[in-house]
Amino acid sequence: MNATFVGETQASVADELLLTTWIGTDPRTDGMRKPVVSGTCQWLCRKPLWGLWLNGGLPAPFLITGASGSGKSSLVSFVVQELATSSPQPVLYYSFSETWGPAYCSLEQCLISILVQIRPHDCGTARSAVRDLLGKKKAHYPDIHHCPYPELLGLVEQVLKHYPAYCLIIDGLDSCVTDRPSFYQFLTNVSARNTVAVMATCRNAESLGSCAKPTLDLETCVEERRQDLEIFVRHAVRRQMDVEPEQHPTWLQTIVHNTLAHSQDSFLHAKLLVDLFHDRSTLREILEVISRAGRCYNAYYEQILQSSDAKLRDSLSRIERRQNILRLLAVAQEPLTLKQINEFLAAKDDVLMSNEDDFVLNIAKEVEELCGSFVTIASSHRVTFFHATAKDFFVKRFWAAGDEANLYLARKCLYVLSQPSYRHPDTAAKLLRQHLMPRELKSANLDDDSPSPAYRYAALYFYRHVTTLSSPPSDLVSRLGRFLQGTEFVTWSEFTFEFKPQNGFGTQIDAQSSLSKWSATLPPADQRDIQMDQYFVTAHILLSSILGDDSNNGVLQYLPRMRLGDFLNAAGQSMKDLEDAYKQKQIVFNGLSALLPEKDPFLLQAKASLLQEYFWQKRYSEALHKLRRLYELQKEVDGISPDARFVTAWMIAAALIALGQYAEAETIISETLEQVRELYTEKYRFFNTLLLLDGTRLERVNDLVKAAATYSAALETMTEISGPDNTFVYILRTALGAVQRKRGDYVLAEENLLKGWGGRQITSNISVNACLDAALQLAALYRDKGDTAECLKLLDSVHRSTVFEDDFERNCQLVHIRNLARFEEGEYATAKHSLIELVNSATGKDRERNNRELLWVRIDLADVMRQHGDEAGEALMLFSELVIPITPTEIQDEPEMPAQLEIAERALRLVRNAQFAESEDLLQREGLRWLRPADFYFLIQGGPALDTSVIAPVKIGEAKQIA
Repeated sequence: MNATFVGETQASVADELLLTTWIGTDPRTDGMRKPVVSGTCQWLCRKPLWGLWLNGGLPAPFLITGASGSGKSSLVSFVVQELATSSPQPVLYYSFSETWGPAYCSLEQCLISILVQIRPHDCGTARSAVRDLLGKKKAHYPDIHHCPYPELLGLVEQVLKHYPAYCLIIDGLDSCVTDRPSFYQFLTNVSARNTVAVMATCRNAESLGSCAKPTLDLETCVEERRQDLEIFVRHAVRRQMDVEPEQHPTWLQTIVHNTLAHSQDSFLHAKLLVDLFHDRSTLREILEVISRAGRCYNAYYEQILQSSDAKLRDSLSRIERRQNILRLLAVAQEPLTLKQINEFLAAKDDVLMSNEDDFVLNIAKEVEELCGSFVTIASSHRVTFFHATAKDFFVKRFWAAGDEANLYLARKCLYVLSQPSYRHPDTAAKLLRQHLMPRELKSANLDDDSPSPAYRYAALYFYRHVTTLSSPPSDLVSRLGRFLQGTEFVTWSEFTFEFKPQNGFGTQIDAQSSLSKWSATLPPADQRDIQMDQYFVTAHILLSSILGDDSNNGVLQYLPRMRLGDFLNAAGQSMKDLEDAYKQKQIVFNGLSALLPEKDPFLLQAKASLLQEYFWQKRYSEALHKLRRLYELQKEVDGISPDARFVTAWMIAAALIALGQYAEAETIISETLEQVRELYTEKYRFFNTLLLLDGTRLERVNDLVKAAATYSAALETMTEISGPDNTFVYILRTALGAVQRKRGDYVLAEENLLKGWGGRQITSNISVNACLDAALQLAALYRDKGDTAECLKLLDSVHRSTVFEDDFERNCQLVHIRNLARFEEGEYATAKHSLIELVNSATGKDRERNNRELLWVRIDLADVMRQHGDEAGEALMLFSELVIPITPTEIQDEPEMPAQLEIAERALRLVRNAQFAESEDLLQREGLRWLRPADFYFLIQGGPALDTSVIAPVKIGEAKQIA
């Protein structure tokens, strides 16, 4: 085998491993299928529909309907079992079971399970095609659970097209909590091929949309179901009563006959009725049970519960344990394992106690004895209610629609998360070292202290249980407050990176959002206990202080602050959050600089993180100088990843664009694009991030044709990789729409800007500058194309954004566009006064507030004033304080002469037209220079930020009559 082939094979194996890791390997469908009693369901194979379906003769899914307990799930299990033994093609199966919790009633989990099941059947052309499809998604989404449902649906449909034949069986469609009609349409689409057989069950076809029509209604199969029911009951009675037919044939027949007569043709009724026979020894006792049995499910459950209580009457502790187990199962977000149940039962409020002392020695036996009539234990040791009606009975019977059960599990989760081992500062510090520090700085003897199964559940779901409580008791509020402010919170935060390694801060941000909304509904005293305004901050600073006092390693104390700075930047919703992120990163960098050499990888990591914060501060010149030095060091130090260097190169180019140094920015972007292309191909997300930046550069030099082409290329690639409903795609649409506005392509511009603005509203809110930018871009388009009413309406809808309180330049954009629209509405005096007031707010002692937007305000306002016939000198005064003599003169403090103002205006108009060299030449010839180069700095942070250097001319409307 030659070396090239070996390398290709190794790469292929590596790719397969990465994709398998990305999708996952455990569909967790074990235990979902109902056991099939031998001899039942075989009538289906004798139906003409069966052969028609198997041979691709049905134009839609084989849809089986029937009431709860009519045997749909058993029929599906039979089909899966039959096909698995008789059909050579893959058999894919999923059940939407309410007993498995919300996480398993989503279409996302179903689709992921389908991918997990179909992947082992890759072969030939399917292997490379499927790998390519999945690779495109993987290039953008850190793991498949991040892929939005519409994209995931399309991805699975594309993947399935590459398999020549398969059977897809979906049980319980009406228990799905997401978009059932679109999923049924998906099933219809994939079943159109005559080599694909699709089957689905539901109680009511109407819940699947207008196109869903039952193929087989079990209510019409009376005789077939009764035959199956008799076999089922006979089997259940013999198993429950241990009755041998040859010993008591008459007794057995009598019990079966009476059970069938009382079962209402329902398998569920029959099953529950037979459960009532337990511990009945004589035929008379059994017949009495049948005669007293109720006619609804709840009556059966009540009788089974009473029977269980009677057996346990001498052991109140076991009755309580049964209730607690059922509590856990009733509201669990996903099926709990036996180990998790055991840990949660043992968890105590007094975390100093050894919870292990309270573990049940044989938890499987205990669950079976206490809850066996109500639950099922799968082969993976996951425990669920055996039927949704059982879960519903206990929730309504004991726990006020789940509130009390959620309170119980919320307490247990917080107890587990706050155990002494997780509260200990060393645990949090060790996790921070593992996640943040380069390999060479990690301790060689770190123990692998994996968290317990119950901890994993509690970490992922504690806040979901907490936030269901409308009136939480004081002990829970206090416990939650201590957790959020203690070192155990840092441990929790770090473990979430291990439970969902590609999720970034997703879990922490989701918890913050949920808890913040919930906390706002509580009394003020409870809000003070929880302190959501200090979420993430208090705990990390506390740990930093502890490590600073107790640690012999000076570096450790900075790890919590490094994590805090990154979180505040990622989750920040205000300028204050960004300022706090900068302060934390500055503390880290200054502290590490005193401890580590300049080329230390960890110090370089901290430096890169700090320099990112320079952009929202507009410290572009300073950032550029330090980034260049950082880039050189990154190239010299072994172990620095290419991605880290690419990000630094991006920041250098971004700083150059902000400073107006476009030629050098073009060189750096071009070189980095080539490096990324060579290493990752053009389908890599960061390659397209660079294209977005290059489009920004092209816009600045008014090369709008190339800018549009660049944005379009990135948009096409990212839509292919990520689908249309993706944050980066929304950004690219906004960027492309902005260029189309500048070029006068208003129809295309509106389509893209509307999609960009609509998408950003889904993922964030108007108090996030990137979302606000999308709105301002759209408002500028409405103004340019003459739809001033829509422009003003949109600006009115966003004017309360908190961004305007801290960001003067974006506030100038709002005022600028609003008053251009007012000019065209005939409100000349009001608009003129507003814009003059805006310009004056950045002159004299406030001159440092001047910005790029105000430069274009000056030009637009001057044009309108001259068009309106105002005094010429008044318009010319708008260009004061822009230029000064290169060589200071004695009269430089005197009012500027009109000739200097005229030169300033001409030079500014040249800049607006991207004639930068001509502008500089003019000023040089006249012995002048710009007073403040920072006036021309372009907004890089957020975005794509609005650029009004290119804008439609103002048409003054007729003056409005004042009543």
